[in-house]
Amino acid sequence: MKKIKYNNSIVKVIVVIILILYILFLYMDFYNAKIFNNTKYIKYLCVLLCFLLSIVSKRKPIIDTGNYTDIFLLRLALFITVFADLCLVIFEVNILGVVLFCLVQITYSVRYTTVKIKTTLISFFIIFQCIVLTYLIACLFIREINILLPISIFYFICLFTSVSKAIKACKNNLYPFPNKFMIALGMILFLLCDLCVFLSYINIKLPLTGNFIRSVQQIASLLVWVFYLPSQLLLSLSGINRVNPMDIVDKTREL
Repeated sequence: MKKIKYNNSIVKVIVVIILILYILFLYMDFYNAKIFNNTKYIKYLCVLLCFLLSIVSKRKPIIDTGNYTDIFLLRLALFITVFADLCLVIFEVNILGVVLFCLVQITYSVRYTTVKIKTTLISFFIIFQCIVLTYLIACLFIREINILLPISIFYFICLFTSVSKAIKACKNNLYPFPNKFMIALGMILFLLCDLCVFLSYINIKLPLTGNFIRSVQQIASLLVWVFYLPSQLLLSLSGINRVNPMDIVDKTREL
């Protein structure tokens, strides 16, 4: 019992630290405050803390899935996320970062899949092969295309798949309350974050002018982390142990 209380205290402390850092870097970004030289290190620290949450938080068996499998997949997705954000946020290596995030979304898709996991993986492989083939044909016979484009297309396919599976898992009560809503909301926020990234990127690359376009770009750029960190926090807490009142009743009867 003491160990559980100690564990819960650690979780609460980490969550509070993440929320404080979240408010801090949003304040710096929105008001261009020069408290620190750059907010990217604060943001990356928050990502590391979210991964740490998945390690220290306790979990219980999930309906229709193995407890250890669910823990492993969640931690694996967050572990890959740590390296993906290292590439994108710290070193700005976009191609490798997006590739790693593809693996993150595939891992989440597998986590939310109750049956036919092999079919899910095969589907991703076939889609990937089709995109690669289309890319090669386009480069050979039409024009050379930046390799980031096909990788990004594959990523968004993986993202939409994982989001749809998360919503389906919520509807089918694959996870207990409120974990199922954490997963669904976390993945939706993940989607909103990447849509903002897309808007920021497309506005930079296309020769568009005007105050409206610049405003969209600026707003989208600011909203990326508004959505992203809450998504990571919700997902990292999505499997945390929740006590079912009926379990307490049953144990009391046994005693």
